[in-house]
Amino acid sequence: MNAATSGQNVPGKVPEESPRRAGNRPLFLLALAGFGCSASVRVTDAELPRLAEVFDINLLQASSVITAFAAGYGLMQLLYGPLGERYGKYRVATLLAGACALTSFLCALAPSLPWLIAARALAGATAAGIVPLSLAWIGDTIAYEQRRIVMARFIMGQISGLAAGSFLGGVAAQYLDWRAPFIALSVWFATVAILLLRLGGEAMQLPPPQMPRQTLLGSLRNMASLFARPWPRTVLMAAFAEACFFFGAFSFVPATLHELNGLSLSQAGLVAMALAAGGVIYALLSGQIIGRLREAQTARLAGFVMAIALPLITLAPGPWTAALASALSGFGYYMMHNTLQVSATQMAPESRGVAVTLFAAVFFLGQSIGTSVVAALVHGVGPLPVFLGCSVMLAALGLGFGARHPNHHAQSRHT
Repeated sequence: MNAATSGQNVPGKVPEESPRRAGNRPLFLLALAGFGCSASVRVTDAELPRLAEVFDINLLQASSVITAFAAGYGLMQLLYGPLGERYGKYRVATLLAGACALTSFLCALAPSLPWLIAARALAGATAAGIVPLSLAWIGDTIAYEQRRIVMARFIMGQISGLAAGSFLGGVAAQYLDWRAPFIALSVWFATVAILLLRLGGEAMQLPPPQMPRQTLLGSLRNMASLFARPWPRTVLMAAFAEACFFFGAFSFVPATLHELNGLSLSQAGLVAMALAAGGVIYALLSGQIIGRLREAQTARLAGFVMAIALPLITLAPGPWTAALASALSGFGYYMMHNTLQVSATQMAPESRGVAVTLFAAVFFLGQSIGTSVVAALVHGVGPLPVFLGCSVMLAALGLGFGARHPNHHAQSRHT
């Protein structure tokens, strides 16, 4: 059996922190940090109409705050992967949580739209490494046989963060100052960073002598080599397409429900929040789903579910049916995303931090481009044709990734 492909620890290589020593506490705290990151991603969605009003701009211009965050998040992955390999994934993630507290507070202090866009780009840049480095840490410490379930449960922090971000944005847009969610995020990140720092102790030091440390140049070479290999290239292209077509469209769900369906901003935020409910349902059922479906089958089913659910959100006759459609889309999205994330942890087991952060970089680059393109199309032809087009592409993504998935992980465990 190949230890690298099976997900077992490579002989002579000591994990950064052993789950047996640390228990579930590092996973829990890293999940809390991931909660903050996801809340930061979605917090401005429902605030777009309010930001447009405050700064006297149109919705297309206001969407720049979403694009800026996604661009900063995506581009900085290229740095954090090598840093995580060099200095330790847990340590870098902890320092980034502290940096997020600062950049979130800068968003709250922004006096104008250009300043807010710049602060959001910095917020995305500091949040960039937390989730992918946490996932890479899981890949280092959890065998592949258990990893799909562990990662499905870990992303509940991200799911809850998406819900909280949408809800806080909607409530702030209607009842509070638009700055309030950023202050709340700053306090959250500061608290989590302190807890991670206290728990880390010696884990915050450089990796143990037994663990070979990669140079930054070596990590960058490993990153470049991934594009030359067919399967990693397939995973990265799928991540780009998923982000582009799903979140490019979903980012405009609250604004669409508010402007065309007459929902209040808080109601629209709650409908978007239902996306997280679907994700939670998937996470709770993940053990049964994973036990019955292989990765290729899961991808095909997820693409179909997303394709059906996404346009139904705006076609629904009322807020409750829109929320049900949103939850269904969340179920399909997290089913697909969990499959892609687990595939990403096995693209390069010898340099997992680099591989997973590159995956995240491509994902958020897709989200940034998707948001910009969808904003222009929604402004020009309206939301429904755009949502239908994105649904067709998501169905094609599920079928294409499922057809290309070699299922080699399951096979390698028997070789």
